[in-house]
Amino acid sequence: MFLVLAAHLSVPALATSRNSTPALGNAGPASRQLSRGFADLDERVLAASPGVVVVRTPSVDAVSAIAAHIARRVQSGGLPAIAVRAVAGAPLFLEVAARLAITSVEGNPSRCAEQLVLAAASRRAVIVVPMPHAGTWDRAVAVELACRLTNEASGFRATTDAHGRNPASLVIFVADALDEDADIRGERYDVSAVLDGEDRRRWWIAVAEEAQTRVECEEVSGLEAWWSRARREAPESPTPSLTGLVSEAATKLLQALVLSGRSWPLVDVHLLGGTIAAARELADAGVVADERGFLAASPTSETLASLAPSASPELHASVAGALVARFAADPWAHARAAELLLAAGHFDDADRSHATAVAKVDDALVRRELVGRWMRKVDGLPRDVELRLRVRAAERA
Repeated sequence: MFLVLAAHLSVPALATSRNSTPALGNAGPASRQLSRGFADLDERVLAASPGVVVVRTPSVDAVSAIAAHIARRVQSGGLPAIAVRAVAGAPLFLEVAARLAITSVEGNPSRCAEQLVLAAASRRAVIVVPMPHAGTWDRAVAVELACRLTNEASGFRATTDAHGRNPASLVIFVADALDEDADIRGERYDVSAVLDGEDRRRWWIAVAEEAQTRVECEEVSGLEAWWSRARREAPESPTPSLTGLVSEAATKLLQALVLSGRSWPLVDVHLLGGTIAAARELADAGVVADERGFLAASPTSETLASLAPSASPELHASVAGALVARFAADPWAHARAAELLLAAGHFDDADRSHATAVAKVDDALVRRELVGRWMRKVDGLPRDVELRLRVRAAERA
């Protein structure tokens, strides 16, 4: 499930007036309008009027594809996009906050939501993230965002700034049909996993607009050569391999990035034992992306299942040290470091790192989540080690 948060959105020149685009209201969680599909959603995104939208699709694979289309459409209006996916070592909204240059993230979900709204609004930013699972801190933040922005949209519906833009924000959740969304307020759209006719034309327009911003060539012969290569490219293998694709140094950097469980500031890639050159090599291979100064593993890299398991205990410990050094005030970094130290067999160091993580938390939901993660990781260790670590965790609680 994905969420798109757009702040201070303007109406792109491509947008046209449609009667099917509804006026926004303060819709409750159970509200259901007449069935609206891909074209209606596309117009809704192009209009970029404030509020909250929930998009449901029957296909799990279609969730990320539709979210990508939404991001392309918003970017075509000249807005910065912050695309964040679920990672193993940090909450979604911690990743979002980093991209928005929020250096100290509130643990309280309501205050965190306020931080994100203000920071996104000041940058006219668009945020794309997976919808968090129910019961998590991320989900609590998402609910607060939806409530805050729905109320904000209602209050600002008739107001525009000097440039004709509405100063409120837009949130779009893209969900698998099986996902529960009753706690998210907003309009509902039901989108098929198959695009026909007009819907497919709209998808291709968005792709062409994105290509225009990425292909720097101006000569028509060069543009035609680019399109010819794009047409010939085979679909990506479901089990890609780095063998022969990148250097050993680049492979090791990717291993470290995957182990860290979060995106990494490009300027501090040396803490992972990597270089800027190795990072660029991975980006050229399409397995990482430079997201506003952060090196982020792409979906392709996550299919390389052998990366993390094949990493040495020494690399696990090294990445744990890098996390603590770079994100010293972040309890999630200490928690992830504890997990890596467990995998490296450094049990007492892992316990100390987990204790530091819990001590840095001021929100009960975050503390519960960190302790739950730790207990799941401890489960399955040698019986004497598991018992010792569980007793220490219980004493701390």
